[in-house]
Amino acid sequence: MIFSTIRNKLLLSFIIFSIISAFIAFINYWFNQKREEAQAILDVLLQINKDRQTAKINEKDFFIDETINPTFYQTSRSQYLEKRRKLNQQIIRNFRLLKTKPQLRQAVQQSEIDTLVVYFTKYDQKFEVLVQLSIQRGFKDYGLEGKLRQCIHTLESEVDNLDLDMAKLLTIRRHEKDFMLRKDLRYVQANVEAIAKFAQEIERKTPKFRKNDLQNLLNLYKQTFLELVSMEQSIGLTEKAGLRQELLKTSYQIERLLETLDQEVHQQINLLNNQNYRASTGLIIICLLLNVLLAIYITQILSKPIQKLSKSIHAVIRSNFDADVMIESSKSRDEIGRLSRDFAIMLTKVQNSLDEIQQKNLKIEQKQQILQDSLNYAHKMQKAVLPTETELKRFFEDYLLIYLPMHTVSGDFYWLAEVDNCVFVAVVDCTGHGVPGAFLGMVANTLLSEIVEAKKVKSPSLILEILDMEIRKALKQEQSGNNDGMELGICKIEGLLEGEEFLNITFAGAKGKIFYQEDEQFIKYKGNKRAIGGKNKKEEYRSEAFEEHQFKLRRGASIYLISDGLIDQPNIMRKKFGNKRFVSLINQNINLSMEEQQTILLQELNQFSFQDGVEQRDDITILGLKLQ
Repeated sequence: MIFSTIRNKLLLSFIIFSIISAFIAFINYWFNQKREEAQAILDVLLQINKDRQTAKINEKDFFIDETINPTFYQTSRSQYLEKRRKLNQQIIRNFRLLKTKPQLRQAVQQSEIDTLVVYFTKYDQKFEVLVQLSIQRGFKDYGLEGKLRQCIHTLESEVDNLDLDMAKLLTIRRHEKDFMLRKDLRYVQANVEAIAKFAQEIERKTPKFRKNDLQNLLNLYKQTFLELVSMEQSIGLTEKAGLRQELLKTSYQIERLLETLDQEVHQQINLLNNQNYRASTGLIIICLLLNVLLAIYITQILSKPIQKLSKSIHAVIRSNFDADVMIESSKSRDEIGRLSRDFAIMLTKVQNSLDEIQQKNLKIEQKQQILQDSLNYAHKMQKAVLPTETELKRFFEDYLLIYLPMHTVSGDFYWLAEVDNCVFVAVVDCTGHGVPGAFLGMVANTLLSEIVEAKKVKSPSLILEILDMEIRKALKQEQSGNNDGMELGICKIEGLLEGEEFLNITFAGAKGKIFYQEDEQFIKYKGNKRAIGGKNKKEEYRSEAFEEHQFKLRRGASIYLISDGLIDQPNIMRKKFGNKRFVSLINQNINLSMEEQQTILLQELNQFSFQDGVEQRDDITILGLKLQ
């Protein structure tokens, strides 16, 4: 009679359902514990693999970046090696952690972990040897390579002082470079033979009191080179030789063992999953009937508020989170009511955040537009101070002008002036590009005009000297440490305005250059290695006076002033456009008009670089003038 009432029957059904559910929960809990323990092992293995891959990336970055970094050879400290060391310590800790896992206490798996530790330790030791060999090998001024450079530079200075064949010494250097680049032992033999020939050269042509010193120096170079070759062989000339091959082989063994261990753990997880499935399936079938009975009642309790909440959420999504559309809250105190209220709070925060983001985006767009407008105005100002087409055609009816700023404004500029029937032209390449280069260019343009047009200084070399002093003074470089400067070539043309048949050309350059046609030959003349303003690479360049180069050209000849932008522009293979290509193009088309030459140069530049998507590397300026 106790179960005759619906309430008691429902209570009994609930009790039976609860007992079965608790039993299922216990079974699931037990299997889940086993599965989680196995999954934890997988996580450790995954972390080991992840740390190992990161360590390998640091190894690669070390050999790519640090082995060509002078600071590394000075300090013997490397961020890549430090990161790798910490990762290796973490890997060792994880290996030890694996040995504590009860699922891995079988003899075979324990042996696999011990073997992994042995291989990993072996790999680490070989890598350390490889690092030490790389340090001993050195780079540029450090290690064996630095010792080679010191020897060869000393020999080069001696060759300049003695009547020795520089070509033989350069052959030695070329074979040395070929070996370092290609890692081919054929170049070792070629270098040894070249050293022997140069030794004979020393024996024949060197005075006795200098012969022993040079022979000893050459022998020291040879011994150092052969020692470097031996070290390269120990490291490995290819991936399948030396320490590099041993590291690759050990790495493969580690990865194979890790893969085997990973497969075994996956097998255990699959076995646990199958057991759990079989045990749970029987109990779940028993509960299905009770679930069906309870489902109708529970559906009536839950479906209505859930449908209401779902409809409200879809309305918010369709409105794209419009601030006027809100989540319809529920007054119930159960989970659905709390979920409804939480959704309403979350929606309010999202709507506020979206409004804030839109406002910030609007401000960013406004600032970007202001900045671009400022740059466009600066471009107009910069263009206004450049010689106009009318000014250029006043002196040169036929000319070419390629002026391609890397950004909106340019650090390059071209300049034109006339003083006492002398025409002055210049192409200037300031430090940097964009806004900083343009600012420096405006200062330089103003100073050039003041020096030539106001002070009437006519000597190109003196113009450069004064410009150097004025730039240093304007930028307060002695006090501020500012290191900005410029490269330029300036040319004075006499006789052009008087109609003379032969024109006197005077050129001076601060790391600038001029190309001109003379007797059907295309000639390049480079100015001093000293720049205007800033620091020079060598102190002797700073103290040397600017030189003038004077020559006569027949009316109708052509001259070209350029910045380094075109010459240094790379293609997709990182090969530079180069002086040789430029000279060849001008030589082939020297009889064409300047306008046609300009078209050809632009087409060649586009085919060489821009059409492949290569970005412009620097400002480009080319000024070609036909002296008619």
